[in-house]
Amino acid sequence: MRITHYRFGELYIDGIHHEADLMVLPNGDLVEPWRRKADPWIDWPDIAAVIDRHPRRLIVGTGFHGRLLPVADLEEELTVHEITLEALPTTEAVAVFNRAQRTGERVAAAFHLR
Repeated sequence: MRITHYRFGELYIDGIHHEADLMVLPNGDLVEPWRRKADPWIDWPDIAAVIDRHPRRLIVGTGFHGRLLPVADLEEELTVHEITLEALPTTEAVAVFNRAQRTGERVAAAFHLR
């Protein structure tokens, strides 16, 4: 799986166009649309679909301007499950996700497109 293009409000995964926020699970399944309980925050219930799939890392695209933020204790909660959180503006998160995919790392991702 490869993200072939991202721009504000649009993401192409293997050439398929997506306009809604989405999550990519470690097995390549998509959760679309990805809805959050309380924007502009990412909290535990927002990423619950990821936890039981045991990725090594969760890459979060925080939007074009990087305004979607994890709540203060989310990183600590993920660490308990041996999951590393990496929250970056979506443009950067796409590049990190693609690198992880190329190396075969077991990752999940959540992308806020706007």
